[in-house]
Amino acid sequence: MDQLDSCYIRIKWTLTENAPVIKQYDENLWSQLNDNMTMPIEPTLSLLEGLHFRLTYIMNSPSEKDLEKKFIHPDNGNEFPLKEIIGTYA
Repeated sequence: MDQLDSCYIRIKWTLTENAPVIKQYDENLWSQLNDNMTMPIEPTLSLLEGLHFRLTYIMNSPSEKDLEKKFIHPDNGNEFPLKEIIGTYA
């Protein structure tokens, strides 16, 4: 699920900020947190279903101008246009 939620957040940042530098996180450390290790799976499945719906909705709504907006990846400083991230995850 980490890839879906990071994609959703990156799209929202790109649509609402001018060339934002995205924030990184350690996926391995996140996966070891208590909620991932001990809680039942059902709430996560519900969250995933809702997130997938929202992600699909937002990917289908940008204007041509919005598709040219970019975010910056902190690892290398490269800019990625919104249309590229949508194409990658679609």
